[in-house]
Amino acid sequence: MSTDLDGRRARTERSRAAVVDALLTLYDEGAVRPGAAEVAARAGVSTRSVFRHFDDLEGLARAAIDQQWHRVHALFDAPSTEGDLDARVVALIEQRLTLHAAIIGVARAAMAMAPSSPVVASTLHSRRRLLGEQVAAQFAPELRRTRGRQREELAAALEVAASLEVVDYLRTHLGFERQRAGATMRRTLIALLRPHG
Repeated sequence: MSTDLDGRRARTERSRAAVVDALLTLYDEGAVRPGAAEVAARAGVSTRSVFRHFDDLEGLARAAIDQQWHRVHALFDAPSTEGDLDARVVALIEQRLTLHAAIIGVARAAMAMAPSSPVVASTLHSRRRLLGEQVAAQFAPELRRTRGRQREELAAALEVAASLEVVDYLRTHLGFERQRAGATMRRTLIALLRPHG
């Protein structure tokens, strides 16, 4: 009896994981708001099965976000703050380009869902705050040389210039390959930072 129960549990867990993986795959392929039927078809299960595992699409999105974080959390580790200004700029750019390549499909979906999903909005906000704090730490010596409103504006400009949204604009909208996108970001960051270096 316990063997049958264990087998059913294992099948249920596999089916649930397949649904989450299907949603993440659809995000990666550019589907910003896939419906339950689309997720079910990709997972190879019935639409009813999707809602057997999750109360609603919000619950599925929450599970997908958790799974995505488990997969890519190491890519959010802060870049090295060692070295001169150029070394720190390059380290930050490499981190952002690598992160963009790994998560942009899910990030686009998160941005589209955020206005109607408190869970997604909260997660997106916390990730952006983390990345913003990394920029401030990366260029702390230069920021310390400014005061008040000028410092706030410089910090904001640096955060924008190193944002995943800017990386996505360069890579997707302008069609720049990785090296050219990185060179463009470096030019922007250096132009902002040199006067304070």
